[in-house]
Amino acid sequence: MDSQTIGLVVGAVLLAIVLLIGWAVWARVPSKITVRSLWVHPIKGCRGSAVASARIDRLGLENDRRLMVIEEGAELDGATHRFVSQREVAKMATINPTVAVDGTIHVTAPGMKELVVDPRPSKGQQHSTREVQVWSDVVTTSLVSADADRWFSNFLGRPVELVRTTGTDSHRRPLSQKYFDSSSTKFNVAAPFADGYPMLLLGAASVDELNYRIPQPSGRIPAASFRPNIVVGGSTAWDEDTWSRVRVGSVEMALVKPCSRCQVPNVDQRTGERRPRYEPLRTLKTYRGFGEEVYVGENAVQLNLGTISVGDVVTILDRREPRKYGVAAESSK
Repeated sequence: MDSQTIGLVVGAVLLAIVLLIGWAVWARVPSKITVRSLWVHPIKGCRGSAVASARIDRLGLENDRRLMVIEEGAELDGATHRFVSQREVAKMATINPTVAVDGTIHVTAPGMKELVVDPRPSKGQQHSTREVQVWSDVVTTSLVSADADRWFSNFLGRPVELVRTTGTDSHRRPLSQKYFDSSSTKFNVAAPFADGYPMLLLGAASVDELNYRIPQPSGRIPAASFRPNIVVGGSTAWDEDTWSRVRVGSVEMALVKPCSRCQVPNVDQRTGERRPRYEPLRTLKTYRGFGEEVYVGENAVQLNLGTISVGDVVTILDRREPRKYGVAAESSK
């Protein structure tokens, strides 16, 4: 073997050693967990909108679920109306509300002219109110406008109204004290229109792992199907099951409980149609079940106020023992 060949062999060996050492060092360094995307849903039940940053107030992300579509009929005493969502009207996913620089909401939908509404009440004006059932609570709301009512009624093909929350005491809907003690914060945390808690956090790796399990003809399920507020990257799949307190940028959050999922993730948020084969819930029931429910994502409560942005570092401050998930039991309902 001549000297040139020996030199090449030695060089190749040295390069392999360097690469091996580099890989070993890289593998030992934990990946940084960051905010991959932020989502607000200006109108409850309608399509979400990705944003670069969001201010967090006592109700959650600013412009998230501050408007709601309602119709007559309620089961609770004191309520006259109930909210409408994709659970019963899947085409609401094609209603696309986005927040303009001036704070107004621009609403578009297939075959409809753009509607512009202001989620903030007009100063000095009296607005008609509606007592609305939101799950097991009754919330006092204000009508937005007759134009908005006509727009949504025409598109959905049923008589509905659009209402707002102003965040005043009469519009408050306290959090369940079973999982979070609201008195532990210095401000009145509330979730007037959200299903239960101000925010939802979801790991991107968990969605990737789910998609690996779903039969390919069903198509890829995006994180937006789970209607999260904060999607984080850099963690392992389902690691968020173990998080109990985190800091996102400068805002600390308590992750109070896993989020049980209804049929909404089965709705394609682009087309407003239910996916064939009942995915992703069909697959989730095989390994993310706890009792009769399936769980994806973590309900979050802000412990201080501030602004969070895409790219912010997510620091795990405390962990908990996760639930033992498995096959979901058959519903007795």
